[in-house]
Amino acid sequence: MALALLIVGVTGFVLLLATATLLCVLNYSEKLWGPIASIALGGVVAAIIAVASGLKESRIEQGFATSVVFQGGLPAFLVFDVNAQKVSLRLSTLASLGRPTTQQGAQAVFTVQPATTDNDLFQFGGELLQYQVVHELERLQRGGWAISQTGTSATPAVRIPARVSKIKDIPGPEVLKHLQGNRFANSDMQRFSWEHGRLPLPEGTTITLIHEPTSQRTGPEHHIVRLEKPWFFTIETIIEPMGGSGPGVIPAGLTVPDNVRVNLRTFHYKVVCRAKLEMLTAGNWQTEEFKKWAEWLFAELRERMSD
Repeated sequence: MALALLIVGVTGFVLLLATATLLCVLNYSEKLWGPIASIALGGVVAAIIAVASGLKESRIEQGFATSVVFQGGLPAFLVFDVNAQKVSLRLSTLASLGRPTTQQGAQAVFTVQPATTDNDLFQFGGELLQYQVVHELERLQRGGWAISQTGTSATPAVRIPARVSKIKDIPGPEVLKHLQGNRFANSDMQRFSWEHGRLPLPEGTTITLIHEPTSQRTGPEHHIVRLEKPWFFTIETIIEPMGGSGPGVIPAGLTVPDNVRVNLRTFHYKVVCRAKLEMLTAGNWQTEEFKKWAEWLFAELRERMSD
């Protein structure tokens, strides 16, 4: 039906254009240029008004809370708790990413120093969560499956990316260049992973890591991961510190022996996910895909990173 209507419409347009052209040729004079120019200009203006009237910028915003548990100034390695699997797996990921090492001779050496003050702990955690966003983004976009096993507990997972018609791989070495400002990319394991990896994103999308220090203009410190496709969208994941605990406080539901718990501190962060879809391309067929993709991405980040 749609194809038939299109054929009828195109045929009608061609016939009308042919008729108008024939009349102009048969009745040609210099006086015709004025009316023709007016009609053409009016048609262009009408087309612009018709298209622009339906364009509207749209925004998506979601948020959640997360935390980093510290022990001795570094993310804590804790025994897996089968009664709190989600938070245990999340903290295990942070502990692994938050202890980058490089091989020096026969010894693996940390490339980061333990945080010593509360300000250092907040910044350490914010930067670590920023790197985790990129880490999770790569896993989500590549899809696939995984089975994680801790002791006698196994957790299978299948990752299916949201559908976007035009996807292009950003080579891992190029992604690594954008991660150089983040201290947690500085490890032999992470460099190897990126040098032999890739990050599939909508065609034309760039990734940028941003650090905004505390200021009167911008407020608390922010660590931001920005995905941007010119003329189409800007997607940001913004990490902002909320508060830190004294010794012995851990995320709810997690069980830790008292002799370990007394040395733990928990620092909490607000994560805000924002997407702005540009007005000028609001009617483009790709925009609806980008909107659904952003909503899916935000939901997945919340599931993997929230407490």
